[in-house]
Amino acid sequence: MSNADASRSLTDRLTDRDTLYRIGLYVAMYGLAVVFFVPYWRMFQLSVTPMSVLSQGGFHWIPPEVTFAVWQRYLLEEPIIYQWAFNTLLIASITTFIVLVVDSMIAFSITRLDWPGQGLILAVIMASFMIPGYVNIIPLYTLINDLGLMNSYWAIILPFAAGPLGVFLLVQFFRDIPEELEEAARLDGFSSLRI
Repeated sequence: MSNADASRSLTDRLTDRDTLYRIGLYVAMYGLAVVFFVPYWRMFQLSVTPMSVLSQGGFHWIPPEVTFAVWQRYLLEEPIIYQWAFNTLLIASITTFIVLVVDSMIAFSITRLDWPGQGLILAVIMASFMIPGYVNIIPLYTLINDLGLMNSYWAIILPFAAGPLGVFLLVQFFRDIPEELEEAARLDGFSSLRI
């Protein structure tokens, strides 16, 4: 057997191995896609199936009868869903803005400014990851009630206004920015707040 035949057979074997790998990869990806798609299909299917069919029991991949009465009711007749969407958009936008401003100032001061105890403050912030969220429920409720913010948007926005995750991510981000850029900005006359 010549060298050309040996190299060709090695190439064929690699090609066969690559083909098998790709087939396995595609089967796994399509399998995962089906696993993730089925709950959404089932949700949609249940929303367009009449109650008379649902009460009979059984499982159908395709509903025997289709009605959009539920969609019509909640989108046209009782449009409370639009209020829910507005509330979600408003709360998420305000919370995101406040979190970015507050957490970026905290992270910048920890990474770029030199003050005593900044390592301790960062350690305390990181240690707060270990406190479960439900431990704070009663103190948060009491604080919001004492501030008179009960049943308002601020009762949802303020508890999430600053958190350890945003500070942690932004500390890592600021550490990756070269200090030479900050020095160049200071030479151009920028203050710490403007940087």
